[in-house]
Amino acid sequence: MEQVPKNDAVEGEGEAPEWEGVTLDTYEKYREFAKRVAQLLDEHDGDAEAVATLGSPEAPHKVSYFEQSTSDDDPDVRRAVLTLLNSSFMGDRHDIAEKLRDDEDPKVREAALAWFLGKTTYATDEQVKEGLASNNPKLQILAVKVLGAERLVKGDITSLMKSALESDSAEVRATAIAALHRVPDEERMGFLNDAFGDESASVREVAVSKIIFAPREIQTEG
Repeated sequence: MEQVPKNDAVEGEGEAPEWEGVTLDTYEKYREFAKRVAQLLDEHDGDAEAVATLGSPEAPHKVSYFEQSTSDDDPDVRRAVLTLLNSSFMGDRHDIAEKLRDDEDPKVREAALAWFLGKTTYATDEQVKEGLASNNPKLQILAVKVLGAERLVKGDITSLMKSALESDSAEVRATAIAALHRVPDEERMGFLNDAFGDESASVREVAVSKIIFAPREIQTEG
């Protein structure tokens, strides 16, 4: 019977989770594991890398457990499914994420959107626009990264990027500045010039780096 591997402690969180040697041979054990994942998501502000310290929930019936979890009464369990979905042992199961896009719980829906935005292969233009329109900076950042990727996004890239640059989050604005290579030259120069006056030092620093490493992206008026 497969066992959960030993995991290191989450940085800053003390002892490692007590999952070493635990076989997830019942759905209840799997369910508790998933809830712990959801808890770590909240404790670490959605950082999937921190959650990954728990390892993969190996079990003889892991696929059936996984599918069963998408209909669990507890939204924390359903939300955790999306993080566990990134585990390599599950393979390509975007159909599960698609099911949770219509979940009744807004946090689950946000987690499902984040999953798709993190997979540029599956992210649709509609999802990119939804992410940019969100009040969640992490969704906005994921959407900006899709815009910056070398893939086709229908619509006005300049307008979409402009909306990201108007975000209240400095991290979102800095990410957008770093992804301006897909914006036409004239508009890109204007965005970079505006970024020099941003209230956030991190945004100004990214703008300066864009000029240093790509000096032709902006021209100084004489």
